[in-house]
Order: sequence, then structure tokens, then C-alpha cells
Amino acid sequence: MPGGTLYEIKLDGVRCCAVRTEAGIELWSRRGRPLNTRFPEVLSALAETLDPGVVLDGEVCAYRDGRLAFTEVLRSARARAADRVAVSYVAWDVLAVPGRDVRGLPLTERRELLAEVLAGAHPPIEQVMATRSRETAIGWYRDLQVAGVEGLVCKAAAAPYRPGGSSWVKLRHTETSDCELAGIVGDPARPEALLVHLPDGRQATTSPRLTTVQAHQVVQAVRSRLRPDPSHAWVHWITEPRPLVEVLVGSGRHRQVRFVRMRPEE
Repeated sequence: MPGGTLYEIKLDGVRCCAVRTEAGIELWSRRGRPLNTRFPEVLSALAETLDPGVVLDGEVCAYRDGRLAFTEVLRSARARAADRVAVSYVAWDVLAVPGRDVRGLPLTERRELLAEVLAGAHPPIEQVMATRSRETAIGWYRDLQVAGVEGLVCKAAAAPYRPGGSSWVKLRHTETSDCELAGIVGDPARPEALLVHLPDGRQATTSPRLTTVQAHQVVQAVRSRLRPDPSHAWVHWITEPRPLVEVLVGSGRHRQVRFVRMRPEE
């Protein structure tokens, strides 16, 4: 990669930009939706750490029993607090420092600025683990899966900031796809399977049967957006805009589509 490769651990959370203003902290999703009310756990710590004018790119992550727990990120802040679920903001890039837009700088220089910006940081604010050593990165890929780390993000060290990800490659233990959730099959209160539109244009039904936890996640996300199908009593379509789900598509002859989880509506 241009300038060599910087390896970061691939976390399992919600992408989030943190903007420090004179008034406080603003959290924004990559689609421009405000996230302050979803993640109040990190607001005060970010306000204490960052100077006005700093903009970070990173991820909000939740931990349970020593592992990254993506499903906890999808719960309400009140529910996480009741169960004492730890939440952190993990920064991997800096877009601006006071009075200066730094997105055009090479990643290596932005990393130095990020270290300066987070010099006084403490949990729940963290800087993502990163290395220029391929050997160290391979060790992380091998050993940190047990902690819920998805894999590695390999970034071009000389590249400017590009929000679309054209200057990096993700290496996951399991390759999944995001697809549109078109409908559900079964009782609307306890669906058995999902109807999804895959990136290749196919419509598929997930298999095996959804677990109770998975069915609950789906119901929470779509219960107010279901439309019955008059010709199929056990099918309910979802009105637009349709949410995204993460699926694992098999490589065999039948290419079984397995539901993994709901994606946050960022």
C-alpha cells in the first residue's frame, strides 16, 4: 500500500464521529444521524479529553464478560446501565484539530496528531490498537478473536482521509454481507425466518430458524413497519425505508443464507 501498511484491529461496534464544540460533544453516525441520546456513557469523558474544534472518527463499542458484545450496543442506554454493560469510544482517526482540517494529511501524520489529542485520555475513551509490524498484526488476528475482535483493517500509511474506505482493506475471520431486510416469515411476534435482498440482486429466505434472541431483535426493529401479504398468511413485508441486516452466505450449492444480526440504523 502507498507508504506501507498500518494494521488496526477490526472492532465490532457502531461507527461514530465525535465533534467537540464550545457547547460540548456531538456524536454523529456516518449517515448524519445524531447519536448523543444513544450513547450518553461517553459524552462527559470526551468533553473532558478533547479541545473545542477536534473531530474524531471511531467506534462505540460495548463489552460484556470481557468480550466485545455488539448486541449490547443496540440496546438502550438505560438497559445497558441496568446490566452494568461497559461502553467505550475507540478512536482510529482525527479529521480536525482546533482551527485546522487535517483530512488531507497522510495517515501517519494524522496518527501522530491523534496520539497528541488523546494524550490525556482514559477509559471509556481509547485509541485503537495499531502497528506497522505485519508479524504483530498476524498475532493479533490469531489471538484476539476470543475477545470478539473481528479481524484487521489494513490501511495505506500515506493516504489522506477517505470516508468511503477506498484506502483500506478489511480482513475478517468470517466474511459477512449487509443486505436489505424485505420481510419476515412466521408469527409477527416471533418470526421464524427473514426475507432479504442480497447484494447480488437475489431474494433469499434465511435458514436455520431464528433463535429467540434473534427474533426479539428483529421484532424490536420492525414491529411498527409490517405489512401483511394477502396471498401468504405467514409473510409480512416491511415498509420502506427498510433496515439492513448482516448475513453469512454459504458457499455450497444451495448457498444457505444465515442471519447474523440487525445492523444499527446509522
